[in-house]
Amino acid sequence: MKVGDLVRFKISALRSNHTSWLKDCAKRRVPMLILHEYDLEEEDTPIEEYLLGERVFEVMCEDVNFHAFECELAKQ
Repeated sequence: MKVGDLVRFKISALRSNHTSWLKDCAKRRVPMLILHEYDLEEEDTPIEEYLLGERVFEVMCEDVNFHAFECELAKQ
């Protein structure tokens, strides 16, 4: 996955702490655009990447930006 790719949120990656909006987007297979991939050396990298060692992306879905782990996303 890279910046500019269209992805969707995996239904199998949904957890109880995800919002109903995100759950609905995953079930409807709404496309999401990867805006940015965080790098460990960037100052604004989410702490989750340090803790879990996974790639973290900023994605946009229906004009909302949020962070998602690579394991939660599937290519369109």
